[in-house]
Amino acid sequence: MKNSKVLTIAIAAYNMEQYLSRCLDSLVCINNLDDVEILIINDGSVDATLQIAQKYESLYPLSVKAIDKPNGGWGSVVNLAIMEATGKYFKLLDADDWYESIPFSEFVSYLSTVSCDLVLTPYVLEYIELGKKKPILFQNIEFNKTYDYSQLVQLGWGKDWFDLPSITYRTEILQKNHIIIAECFYADIEYDYLPLRYIKNFMFIDLSIYRYFIGRAGQSVSREGSTRHYSDHLKITRRVIEYFNAQKQEGTDKIYLEIVKRIAKAKICQNYVVLLCYYLERMEADKLLLDFDNFLRKASAELYNEVEKNLGIPGLRPIKLWRRYRYNIYQSSFYKLRNIILKR
Repeated sequence: MKNSKVLTIAIAAYNMEQYLSRCLDSLVCINNLDDVEILIINDGSVDATLQIAQKYESLYPLSVKAIDKPNGGWGSVVNLAIMEATGKYFKLLDADDWYESIPFSEFVSYLSTVSCDLVLTPYVLEYIELGKKKPILFQNIEFNKTYDYSQLVQLGWGKDWFDLPSITYRTEILQKNHIIIAECFYADIEYDYLPLRYIKNFMFIDLSIYRYFIGRAGQSVSREGSTRHYSDHLKITRRVIEYFNAQKQEGTDKIYLEIVKRIAKAKICQNYVVLLCYYLERMEADKLLLDFDNFLRKASAELYNEVEKNLGIPGLRPIKLWRRYRYNIYQSSFYKLRNIILKR
């Protein structure tokens, strides 16, 4: 029965036997677990991930459900989870991340009392190997206030506190409007903006829940992951550019068009950074960079010109330098020395 739970937590799990128990333990210990649906979706793992998920399902059968599927990528997990969800609200959690249990319990209780289409909460970046934390905090907003959709741009949609770890959607928004994202890596950006076209209101709650684990070897956000999965980077970047062009042609309302434009510019800049800075095979990166720059110039002159201003090191413009002089500041001795000094 739909909305039999207050909140559905969807966990994407691929070869996560080392981390899944930590993730699940942070959820099942709360005193209002009966109000939560936990969907653990095993995406074709070849380790013990599925067995761990099934163990928790047997221990907490009223709240935990293990779903096994062939490997299809992160986006395919999200699409399946949206279809399966029965909670009033829907939130994502990667299997190597976790929730802070006490505020999570409070969050579930709070969600039972509200009806906003989008709820946003602070989160923390956990650099475990470095022993550091970085809280992602809200600024210039009021907590527990219902904001109108028209205020999304005014409050700065595109800031990092509007990203996936912060987001909780009302499930009906996702299901009724058939939200489907690309079935590949880095599709989280589509999850961030595609549902916004359908929301009417949103609110911020001062409960820091999500703990985002940064630095694990093999993560898609690592240098190795960015290189190995670059085709997915490019796919998602192309998709958001094409989506912006389509929305512009259709005459979409100015607020949503501005949001999509900001998302497109952020993703384009990220793609440049991957190729200029992180991509491990440098000769190959140079060719890919030329190809992408030529594609962008033809696809959208507006975005092509504006991204030069959006990516910058203080006093420098990396994209502009590369376009005009083929000078890659990220590979220079100056930039490497700068990073050494900043780490001290």
